[in-house]
Amino acid sequence: MTIADTTAQAVIVSSLLHKYPNLNIVGEEDESVAQVVDPEKVRDLKGELLQKFDWFVGGSPEIPQPPMELDLTEVIVYVDPLDGTREFVEGRLENVQCLIGCVYRGIPLLGAVGLPFPSLESKEENGHVIEVVFGLVGKGIGKFISTKNGNLSKSPLPNIKPYTS
Repeated sequence: MTIADTTAQAVIVSSLLHKYPNLNIVGEEDESVAQVVDPEKVRDLKGELLQKFDWFVGGSPEIPQPPMELDLTEVIVYVDPLDGTREFVEGRLENVQCLIGCVYRGIPLLGAVGLPFPSLESKEENGHVIEVVFGLVGKGIGKFISTKNGNLSKSPLPNIKPYTS
């Protein structure tokens, strides 16, 4: 574990709890994540990001759809703020990711993989610094990129084929 692991987790946990104080959060870096907001670590969450999002839809109609409203006391968010600590320490940054998953009453709802250090080719081609790929039950999957100036934009997912059984 490094200071980057614990700091990243503190930013994620503080930002989530600031906006959603009743969330239950399990962090990989400290399983006893304090349900306390550190005001110095809070970052603005962009709740409008997914409005009018063009989802890539796939999957199975047998998957139950989540309810429209959730009791936040029954939501658990799992956070691995720096998956690939060894790679991070060794400077292999393109192999490092941030993982966040969310379940409601034990049923998975969403997952997100953040790539805070994109490959050199990706930076040169797109001029962005962060990629996030995510999935939401009942909606599908999507991807955002962040440009150097901090703007977020939707990004296509290459060569995606719906899973069929």
